[in-house]
Amino acid sequence: MRPKACRPLWEARAQAATTSVASAWIPIARSEFAPPTEFLSFASYDSGEAEAYLSSLDKALTTCSSLSFPNSLGTRGTADVERVENKVALGDASVSFRMHWTVDQGKFKSDTFVLITSVRVGEATVTDVADMGVGNQLSAAKKRAFMPKVDPGMLKSQVVALREAQRH
Repeated sequence: MRPKACRPLWEARAQAATTSVASAWIPIARSEFAPPTEFLSFASYDSGEAEAYLSSLDKALTTCSSLSFPNSLGTRGTADVERVENKVALGDASVSFRMHWTVDQGKFKSDTFVLITSVRVGEATVTDVADMGVGNQLSAAKKRAFMPKVDPGMLKSQVVALREAQRH
């Protein structure tokens, strides 16, 4: 992953909380016949480290407008990155951002859009990663505005559960 300063963003997308003391993730499928397009990851941290983790995402977003990553085709892909203002205030702090890249396999082109929202609750985080792949049929204007859908009620319920778990 390049540049190195963007690594926290790619790790959040990959459900890899490398500074946590414990983590788990779960796929969410909107129907039993569809592949998962959304994942929730949970991580717990030593004192002060959850805040540092969210700060690392925030800092990376100030310097990373794009990043390069190895893809499944054996080449490198480039993702555009942009901060997204949170629509709902959750937890103690939160960071949201969108990634977008195009895969070009000769005659087939597709776009991938990813919305990542990480919420800190005390010394834990919950991160929602919503992926949406579409054929290359969107206009440039629609690509700039396209945003994967996240269920705000589900994310809010997980934040409430994390807060409650830390009280016991």
